[in-house]
Amino acid sequence: MLNQYATTLREFHACLKRKHAPAFVPEFEPKNGDESATILFLFEKPGPMTDPNKKKGKKGSGKISQYNDDPTARATKRFLEEAGIDQKNIILWNYISSWNGTRKITTEDKKHAKDETEQLLAILQNLKTVVLVGREAQKLAKQLDLSRYKVIRSLHPSPLVRASYPDKWKKIPDEWKMASPRAAGFKALIASAPLEGIELNRYRDFGRNIAL
Repeated sequence: MLNQYATTLREFHACLKRKHAPAFVPEFEPKNGDESATILFLFEKPGPMTDPNKKKGKKGSGKISQYNDDPTARATKRFLEEAGIDQKNIILWNYISSWNGTRKITTEDKKHAKDETEQLLAILQNLKTVVLVGREAQKLAKQLDLSRYKVIRSLHPSPLVRASYPDKWKKIPDEWKMASPRAAGFKALIASAPLEGIELNRYRDFGRNIAL
């Protein structure tokens, strides 16, 4: 179990690093938000371009970051920009926190992931929205109580998903836009506006399946 008194992202990461050694636990991207972040993008598992200790190929950055040197990170950065999301409002993290040299998610990986993610949620006191990125993250997150948050589900911005579902992949920014505070403000405006004589386009909140 993690240190229940960890109250900062730095303390949280330090606990994970000790717990999962010798596997590598990437750090948070410092250009993104801190404990006051309002949006959590929860991916699946770190990839090799987070690991600065790998023995073959380019060294990783040591961080979970949209600035990493790989296609998924570049797509993530582009989609955040297209969705109009301020990086200072976000945290990027993975449900499985450590990289152990394989993309396969093992039973051991899953063993403590629920408790770790719950502690992260407790640290993020201002969190409003959780974006579950990718099928595996969505499946694993069923263990969590996310009823306090707006939940959005999207495809993963990886090259594999792009190759299989190119049209849906291109629409990921449209899904992420729903995490923007501006989207929440727009919905509140619609809810409070007189509707007589106004024809509105219908769209769906993919997190809560509420059609407006």
